[in-house]
Amino acid sequence: MKILLYPYLMIGLLFSQFPINLNFSKRLALDSGYISPISLYDNNQKFKLYLNNNIYTNSNLPNIENQNGDYYPKGYGLSQSLLFYFNNKLLSIIFEPKTTFKREFSVSVPEKQNAFSVLNDVPLVKKFNNQKIKNLNLNFHYQGVSLGFGNINKWWGPGIHNSLIMSNNAEGYYRYYINYETSNKEINTNDFSIEHSISNPIMSFNGSKFFITSTFSKLKYNRFTLGGGHLVLSGGYNDLNWNQNDALFVTFTKDKERYWDSITQYYISYNNEYSGLQFFAEYAYPNRSFSNREPSIFNSHAVASNLGLRKKGAFNHHKLVFGVEYTRLVQGTYYNILPTPNWYDNIKFNYYSYNYRFWAAHSGSDSDDMLIYLGYLDDKRSFVYGINYERHGVNFHFPPEVKFENRFSATYIHKNFYFNLIYESEFFEHYGFVDNSDNVWSENYNNGSLQRTKTLLFLIETKIH
Repeated sequence: MKILLYPYLMIGLLFSQFPINLNFSKRLALDSGYISPISLYDNNQKFKLYLNNNIYTNSNLPNIENQNGDYYPKGYGLSQSLLFYFNNKLLSIIFEPKTTFKREFSVSVPEKQNAFSVLNDVPLVKKFNNQKIKNLNLNFHYQGVSLGFGNINKWWGPGIHNSLIMSNNAEGYYRYYINYETSNKEINTNDFSIEHSISNPIMSFNGSKFFITSTFSKLKYNRFTLGGGHLVLSGGYNDLNWNQNDALFVTFTKDKERYWDSITQYYISYNNEYSGLQFFAEYAYPNRSFSNREPSIFNSHAVASNLGLRKKGAFNHHKLVFGVEYTRLVQGTYYNILPTPNWYDNIKFNYYSYNYRFWAAHSGSDSDDMLIYLGYLDDKRSFVYGINYERHGVNFHFPPEVKFENRFSATYIHKNFYFNLIYESEFFEHYGFVDNSDNVWSENYNNGSLQRTKTLLFLIETKIH
């Protein structure tokens, strides 16, 4: 079977949401090799059914990133969903009806503006339907080629905490795609894949419609993986005639490209399964027009990067894992002198957000984000502790908004049950950019500057059939 989500769909035998809603703990288990997608794949089982439950409590600001758009405001709540999966030689169907109950309490915090208004810590004013269909996917596949439609999230890139171009931080948007993949399943060392997709129309904050067109390709050879992606956001102008057919191949035709935003991304990763060492480097730059000047001249003023290292068998213990990941999207140093594109800052495209959350790096515009973690991991259980340091508006404002977070995750597998406990305790300084330089030197804070949040999330996932 060669379909779009290979190899992730193959892990569904054990984890109901593992192939679709990959959180940090699950992605780490797969990435570290403690779970083998090949060994878990059952080609004879055409139909699978999973029950998913999660319960949460939160003391203040919304928190927790990369959860497929799930929203955990101050208060408590629970959600339940059934994930249906059917697959044969030509067709696969996935859909997940979900219902949610929340008891939400109001918070009084400084209001964030523009690109900072779609960060994960911003309370949502809009009330969303508590019943929805998530992870819909209809896929026709034959001889390595697949055609499909759905709203399943796609994570692109080697990171497990951030992605510069596409992550599962926001809810998945509806899109059509075509994918081709070839691989050597015997030795599982060499494969190539390429995918092209076009979104359904997305309504922008200013009342116009825009489209997300993406092309991703990946080549794996022995221990190295090379990847590249190109994302184009087009439309967004009420007075410009532009539709989905126009946007379908805009990544290749470059039609009216001076009106659009685009991101070009490359990455390389190295994975030594014998030593358990893996490292990667992801590099990307936006392409924006500046008063009809050639935008490529200014790309170096806004280069973004995501660097990481992971080690299985850390400190001479084969079940210990260690990792560090650093993402930098800080606006160019000379942004106030030279034309400098800023990441995710265009209101025509909702600041690169879907349902008010970034669909790429959750730290957002003019930010950097570092995560260090250490844990125990085997094929039945895991305990991972991490420290996360994140800044927003690094060049936009002094002092920038600063978040320091302690995080803990524990998982346990028993037969067809998967249990996951996530706890995060975050501390904000200069929240909402209410402080100024005088506050820094005098070591005092304005109202709302200091924010503390504690979030507890418990997930149970069960394979029914």
